[in-house]
Amino acid sequence: MKISVLGAGSWGTALAIVLSNNGHDVTLWEYKKEYVKGLIKQHENKVFLPGISIPQEITITHTLEQASNDQHMIVIAIPTQFVRSVLKKMKKFSFKNTTFVSVAKGIEKETLVTVNHIISDELDIDESNIAVLSGPSHAEEVSRKIPTAVVAAIVSPGASPSLSPGVAPSSSLICAVAVAVVIVALLALERSAWKFSVISKISSFSATIVTVGV
Repeated sequence: MKISVLGAGSWGTALAIVLSNNGHDVTLWEYKKEYVKGLIKQHENKVFLPGISIPQEITITHTLEQASNDQHMIVIAIPTQFVRSVLKKMKKFSFKNTTFVSVAKGIEKETLVTVNHIISDELDIDESNIAVLSGPSHAEEVSRKIPTAVVAAIVSPGASPSLSPGVAPSSSLICAVAVAVVIVALLALERSAWKFSVISKISSFSATIVTVGV
């Protein structure tokens, strides 16, 4: 599966590493050219994730076209206040067969909307193709495969099987972490129609899904 991660901060880098370790063809995009040169040369994010090696198999790029075209999944790990400006530059690309996953925190200051709505607004993506991945977790834990947990949410629970290749084998939702214990968490989002899936992953990278309707 071809997956791009937009944003080479600590969280974006950690997710790119685990997705690559799960056997996916991963592209990591960063907007700062000099920063990209350092990542390519050192294969380590010394600024945000020091001490963790970035697999040689990951393509690191500054080019949005390379990170956007022909991707099965695009993970948005850009700081929320910059998401819209980046997506505007991506309008010329086709995302007919692409699933988007937001891992960005917070809301946009000017509009007070969450990132999933920014994606839908700017790229005309149906909400059933936009998922949200959130903690409780830390990039440092995920990159080191320390037991942790995440919560994934999507408007249409029927879309979850199509997202499974983004995770490890035998999983049913997007998640790129190894989890040893179940941590049940509900996110208070803006729509009661949302379904929340709590993912527990054991060290063998299999998963148990608990879906809670609110």
